[in-house]
Amino acid sequence: MAKKKTGRPTKYRPDMPDRVREYIRNHEALGDVIPTIAGFACEAHVNKDTLYEWAAGHPTFSDALDELRYVQERKLLSGGLEGSYNPTIAKLILATNHGYKERTDITTNNEPIGAPMIVLPELPKPVECKVRRGAFEATKTIGALPETIEVEAS
Repeated sequence: MAKKKTGRPTKYRPDMPDRVREYIRNHEALGDVIPTIAGFACEAHVNKDTLYEWAAGHPTFSDALDELRYVQERKLLSGGLEGSYNPTIAKLILATNHGYKERTDITTNNEPIGAPMIVLPELPKPVECKVRRGAFEATKTIGALPETIEVEAS
């Protein structure tokens, strides 16, 4: 026996991908400066979360929402560059919805990066030590580079 369905019936219809594309074409006439998922959700009379659920279960609908995002990204880039959109808002939406990031070079002041440099810890001051062993006396300097040993016969 088949499991009985419960809950509200879905509003998803096979023509939903076409409705998304129609919204993309007519978003300005509907009062939206750029096409948005929220704008289409209003036109379809559903919650944005419902659109994401539909996209997870219907590949053609997911593709249509991707088209909406691409058109949105393109309009934001073009409008932000030419000044027809507020560049701050365009930058915010591009960062939030499309993964754009601002990067600032704070290490080189835009100069070429030189060869790697190794920084050694400060060495202690050299100390001279005299060592006697039988007929030999040696003076050794410890802590200097290069290390030297002088041997004198006595």
